[in-house]
Amino acid sequence: MSKYIGSTYSGLGPDFKVLAKKSRKDYQQYRLEFVDETMPVHSLAKECANLMQEYTQMGGVRPFGISTFFAGYDRAGFHLFQVDPSGAFYELKAGSMGKGRQKATQSLERRYKDELSLDDGIGIILDTMREGYDGELNEKNIEIAVVNTEGFKMMSQDEIKIFLKS
Repeated sequence: MSKYIGSTYSGLGPDFKVLAKKSRKDYQQYRLEFVDETMPVHSLAKECANLMQEYTQMGGVRPFGISTFFAGYDRAGFHLFQVDPSGAFYELKAGSMGKGRQKATQSLERRYKDELSLDDGIGIILDTMREGYDGELNEKNIEIAVVNTEGFKMMSQDEIKIFLKS
């Protein structure tokens, strides 16, 4: 979405493309209006939620068939927002969506602590994914992104492979 904000989804890919395109436009509009690269994550999640909510009430269109996460960094710190198809959005410390969401959420609630290191956090995420995945996790079938003060970055397959072995 921007240098400091990334997103992922569970659901219909074409629906996410529509939301991603709108989110990129919203970011560009913010950047031009405020001459600032660090758009509040809350604002981007809210704009996406507003569009999704509008589609639940409009005639002739179907509601969006996705849930999305917006993760990012702004002046207020690090944030993770989930946006549901209904247009509801809320901030989380950790979250899950898609198949096996309830079990994964319980696992994250049990293991999450505010002062986790990056390595410990990725380890918890991988353990949670292993519990709910019906196959073998490898660097080719998962993607991991990291948000820090320098921005949003996708990990390479080699970096993921190292975490899977540890």
